Amino acid sequence: MLPTPFQLLGPPIAATLAACVLALLIWLSREHNAANHMLAATLLIGAAWTSLSVVERLMPTAAQALVLDNIQFLTMDMVPVTVIVFSLAYAGRLPERRRGLLLLLLWPLLSQALVWTDPLHGLVRVEPVFLAGGGVSMLSYEFGIAALLIIMVDLVLLLAALSILGSHMVTINRRLRMRVLPLAIPILFLFIAAMLSMTGVFMPHQRDPSAYILLALAGGVALHLYTTQDTAIVPRSRALILDALTDGLIVVNRSGLILDINRSAVRTFGVDEKAVLGQPVTVLHPSLAGVLGGSRVSMLQMSDTAIFNVRTVPLPGTEGSAIHLHDVTLLEQAERALRESEERYRTLVEQAPTAIAIHDGERFIYANPAMARLLGSESPAALLGKPVRDLRAPGTDLSLLLQGAATPTEQQVSLRTLTGRTIRAEVTAVPLAYQGQPAVQIVAHDVTERVRAAEALRTSEKRQRRLLALISDHAYSVRLLPDGTHELDWQTAEPFKRLTGYDYSYLVDNPSVQWIHPDDHPRVTEDYERALRGEQTETEYRLVTRSGELRWVHVIRRPVWDEEEGRDVRLDGVLQDITERKRAEEDLRRSEERFRTVSDIMSEYAYSVIVKEDGSIELDWYTEESYKRLTGYDLRKVITGEMQPVHVGDRDRSHEDFRRALRGEPHEGEYRMFDREGTERWLLLKRQPIWDEQEGRVVRVNGVALDITERKRAEEQLQRLNEELEERVTKRTAELEAAYREMRRLSELKDEFVANVSHELRTPITNIKLYLHLLQANPDKAAQYLQVLERETHRLHTDVEDLLLITRIDQNRLLFQMQCFDLNRLVQDHITDRIALASQRKRHLSVGLGTTVGDVEADPALVEKVLSILLSNALDYTREGDRIIVQTFSAEGGVGLRVSDTGPGIPESDRERIFRRFVRGSLPQQQAISGTGIGLSIAKTIAEGHGGRITCSQTPGGGATFELWLPQSAGRDNPNA
Repeated sequence: MLPTPFQLLGPPIAATLAACVLALLIWLSREHNAANHMLAATLLIGAAWTSLSVVERLMPTAAQALVLDNIQFLTMDMVPVTVIVFSLAYAGRLPERRRGLLLLLLWPLLSQALVWTDPLHGLVRVEPVFLAGGGVSMLSYEFGIAALLIIMVDLVLLLAALSILGSHMVTINRRLRMRVLPLAIPILFLFIAAMLSMTGVFMPHQRDPSAYILLALAGGVALHLYTTQDTAIVPRSRALILDALTDGLIVVNRSGLILDINRSAVRTFGVDEKAVLGQPVTVLHPSLAGVLGGSRVSMLQMSDTAIFNVRTVPLPGTEGSAIHLHDVTLLEQAERALRESEERYRTLVEQAPTAIAIHDGERFIYANPAMARLLGSESPAALLGKPVRDLRAPGTDLSLLLQGAATPTEQQVSLRTLTGRTIRAEVTAVPLAYQGQPAVQIVAHDVTERVRAAEALRTSEKRQRRLLALISDHAYSVRLLPDGTHELDWQTAEPFKRLTGYDYSYLVDNPSVQWIHPDDHPRVTEDYERALRGEQTETEYRLVTRSGELRWVHVIRRPVWDEEEGRDVRLDGVLQDITERKRAEEDLRRSEERFRTVSDIMSEYAYSVIVKEDGSIELDWYTEESYKRLTGYDLRKVITGEMQPVHVGDRDRSHEDFRRALRGEPHEGEYRMFDREGTERWLLLKRQPIWDEQEGRVVRVNGVALDITERKRAEEQLQRLNEELEERVTKRTAELEAAYREMRRLSELKDEFVANVSHELRTPITNIKLYLHLLQANPDKAAQYLQVLERETHRLHTDVEDLLLITRIDQNRLLFQMQCFDLNRLVQDHITDRIALASQRKRHLSVGLGTTVGDVEADPALVEKVLSILLSNALDYTREGDRIIVQTFSAEGGVGLRVSDTGPGIPESDRERIFRRFVRGSLPQQQAISGTGIGLSIAKTIAEGHGGRITCSQTPGGGATFELWLPQSAGRDNPNA
């Protein structure tokens, strides 16, 4: 049966209008947050759902009705999504990162994919029927499995929203719970309608409940707005109260999201109110993250001058919290000034040499180090809690110490220290408040020694001692300003006047007055500037008083660091008169100087040890300066075994000799020891035991030592010289024997050389004479004979030149004509002249020139002489058909030439010997090859004269290779020297 027009248009139109009006009211409210947005979105989506159901019934065709019905599925699936987001925001459980909520949108998209593809699979609608009549139409169908799945998922989302609101209602109070109920009932109605639709109560007959659901939702929202005036935690009336507060106030939910902020907080953080609502509270200040989670107080530093006290208070009946900010800048500044004042006072009291303590009437509650020293306490802390009455000495009235006097009065009393010693002290006691409790401050000066001295002086001198008793240390404080300047804050004027005779104001008005000794003035100025730069200084210098007296003072300066300002803000200083101590030190120095003079005259040191009954020893005295000058050690540490300067080889003997002295045997011994510099020294040590007849044992051992290092060194040097003399005689004898053998060898070589030279000279001369005779007998063969005569003449000339060159070398008259030339060109020209000779002797001569070989600075004639010697040897010692290769190369910062052949080679045993004069290898002797044995020695001399070298090695595959290497520039500054 089709619905009537009133049934069709009445409820949907009323529900749509109500939902749109409520959504507009929510949007126009001044509370823009996620809960409001989702509530308005739910109303608008519900209005769209209801409007689509009306339009669907006015469609003339089934296809158009199906399109609108598909869109209704989208609006139906969007409602649970917005409802669950609203529930999370309203309950304060909305996550800070909201990207995960976007996954909820996948569900409506998936549902639409199933609905729009229903004609392909038929899982949503079962046998849909289109009914029309009287201008009204209706789709009638049963739900398929996909439609039931869609309704079931929507049902789960609605159930989750109900659970969130239900748990929120449990945690809030009853009044707020009644405000949440109007929102929960429509969602429950949606849940029930979804269950009824799934069971077939509505949808199979197309009795669409959307209008009634929307009306229920609109009614619940209207009732909620009527009862709470808003959907946020804070009511509208907060504008009249919170915005008038001078303190900042921020309302956040359990997740730390800002729900409200008053104008004072907006001004404090300098933000836009609407921009921060719904944002994490950390956008205002990062440190606000640490004040959530309970009722506690913390400090917030907004700038160098603005400080706030922050307190977080949970809001009863909600899951929100209020953050309260109170400006405490002025209070902090006042407390800082107080702390600076207390720090100055504490610094001066701790550094003051005057004893200061505070007690509560019975026991000490504070004491500075000077008071602890005065009363014989290990430390100020050990003095705390001690009864003040324990200081009373016999006949002493402690009423002033216990009660104090309103007017500071100095009184001299006898006090008994914690160690039981009785001292005299000048005491001033003043009542004051300490840590909020009544107390008495005691200032004391130890005058025991002065009192004892006063008792031995005449009455007139007592008045003078009384005057001296008034002398106290001078203290001052300088304020360090941010601009680098400084000014005097305060100073103890009277003590300064007593110390120097000057008023401090007089010195300020007369800066030319030299009250600091001129020799100490630069050091005082430097130390004062160091203190201004932040260094704690301690120095001693001399003052010239107004009467012209010279007095010594000990000055301590200490800068005071301020953590907040990050700089030194104050310089405190104290002065102590140490004139008497300096005079005593000067007397002691003079005495020590006399003792040192006597000790310097003596070369030994002396000592004395006490032998106790248990056999242990204790150092009584020793000449410290002499011992330290001799060894560099402290004899006390040597006696206790902390240091072992005695040589390890003499240590056992030294210990045994000392034990003999302990047994009563006087003795002396020589020992080695190492001083602090590690130098070995010899000591002659004499020990004399002192026997006590009454005790029947050795009670003391005296010892003296004599430095015998020089004597020992002389003995060792004499022994060493004797050994060296014996060694030199042995070595010289061996050298003479070797020289004799070498002379015999040279004599044999010389005889062999003379024979070889005679043969070498005789052979060409004989050939010349022979061919001259043949030339005279057969003039027609002149060309052939002249060629032989030329070769023999050249051979004779070469031998003579070699002999002359050897003579110049022996007489050190070999001159080097250094010039820069192209090594490749010299080799190429020399080889060109020798190719015909090599071909005549049936040898294959080739040349390989290096492309990177540059010019060389050398004697070209001598270099060519070496090349001639090497090439002549290669031609003489190779066989017919052998190859001879001449190459140039560059290596190791120089250039060189290489002559290699494929001949029989040179045995390894002969490769070093062949460069000696008159030495010939075994192969020429075996093959009866003529030669003098001086060519390679000449080549080596020429190479070394250039700063180069010549080597011999085996050619790969057989043969010999000679290499001449010359530096790129001259090998020495003057090779002719």
